[in-house]
Amino acid sequence: MSSVIAMGSKVEALKDGAWVPGTVLGVHQDAFDVLYEGGEGDMMKPSTEVRISASAEADVGISSAEKKKKKKSSSIGWNASAFADEGEVVLEEDG
Repeated sequence: MSSVIAMGSKVEALKDGAWVPGTVLGVHQDAFDVLYEGGEGDMMKPSTEVRISASAEADVGISSAEKKKKKKSSSIGWNASAFADEGEVVLEEDG
């Protein structure tokens, strides 16, 4: 069974030689923006270095009603400046 990685997907990304759990915050052609559980993130992480997490794969067989029960509220928000280098100007779009 194949899974599609989309915004909000729970993933693992290759960072410093280890697979680190995180969440996809942006989707690009052949790349993803990933926020790691530790609070750090990577923008434009190559798709070859991102995979769906084992726990997300396990959720594929769960019904939508069970997912709603299991789902916890999240306050993850996108903060483009969190990925900026010191002194770098970040332009944010009004949504």
